[in-house]
Amino acid sequence: MPITADQRRAVAHCLANAIPFVVYAEPGDSHVTFYADDGASQPLLSECFRIHGWRDRVVATIVPRLDEVSAPHFNPNPAPSNLSFTLPSSTPKDTYIKNVRDIIAKRKANGGKTVFSRVETLEISTDTSLTAIERLFSLPSPRMNCAWFTPETGAWLMSSPEVLLRCDKESYFTMALAGTRKIGSQGEWDNKNSEEQSLVTRYIVERLRSMGLNPDVSEPFTLPAGNIEHICQTITGLLGKHTPSMMASLLSPTPAVAGLPVYESLADIERLEAQSRDCYAGFCEITREDVGEYQAWVVLRCARFSPTKAVFYAGGGITGQSSAEKEWTETVAKLTPIRSLFL
Repeated sequence: MPITADQRRAVAHCLANAIPFVVYAEPGDSHVTFYADDGASQPLLSECFRIHGWRDRVVATIVPRLDEVSAPHFNPNPAPSNLSFTLPSSTPKDTYIKNVRDIIAKRKANGGKTVFSRVETLEISTDTSLTAIERLFSLPSPRMNCAWFTPETGAWLMSSPEVLLRCDKESYFTMALAGTRKIGSQGEWDNKNSEEQSLVTRYIVERLRSMGLNPDVSEPFTLPAGNIEHICQTITGLLGKHTPSMMASLLSPTPAVAGLPVYESLADIERLEAQSRDCYAGFCEITREDVGEYQAWVVLRCARFSPTKAVFYAGGGITGQSSAEKEWTETVAKLTPIRSLFL
């Protein structure tokens, strides 16, 4: 579903004036939702959009106080200042290959996996970013297509295939998503990807059981995600006494974006990734308390952008069976759909 002309004007005004906003379409939505936040001190409404950066290092909330008609008429007073962000440079291929080989050797010796990421940077213009947001909403479901700006996070867009958590008043839904290959590949999944998927599933189930929950797990199936596909298992159950936001924080980061053992993988990421992940591999959540709905999506297939630059993030699960060259190729495939929005 396309973004409307009013929504485009509202997005342009918010970006130009550093007004927090979000524009999104969840899978199955018949329209695109936009709202902005004027920072009024009135009590928070029952709906909000909240961004949790990687390991909750940045948390920002957008409350729907302005719509696409009223937002272009709002001008913050005083005007925001000092909102420039330093965006990282592209990861050199030789550096990436060297670091992945380091992780492969470690995983051959110790088992498990580390999700290692890189970035690619592109020079752009303000008009390019607006066009990219318009194109974003032409991408197909079942993905969460979304763009936002807050002073804490800067401007981002994403087209994520991965639900972190979905809840109604009684039940929850999550998924274990791992393994990557070209869309339409024939035959069974190889051992490397199957192992990666089983690690993710096992970890999520263990986390849910540690909360006293009794999850039901589907059989593995192949989930298309643009030009690639993944192995997926859905995990469902009754919510019990837990709040959705608390559950999401306990599930994040999953092994699909961090690795296993978790703390060892996080140490690898801190040691070897030159760029900060910022919002990449964190999650965004939409809460509608009045109707008891909650959605949280992992921030994947994403870009952070400024008026002059866009930075694209992609990672892959590195195990003892990985090939450094194939992992590079996998990140290229993951970057391509979002990067193409800016070209």
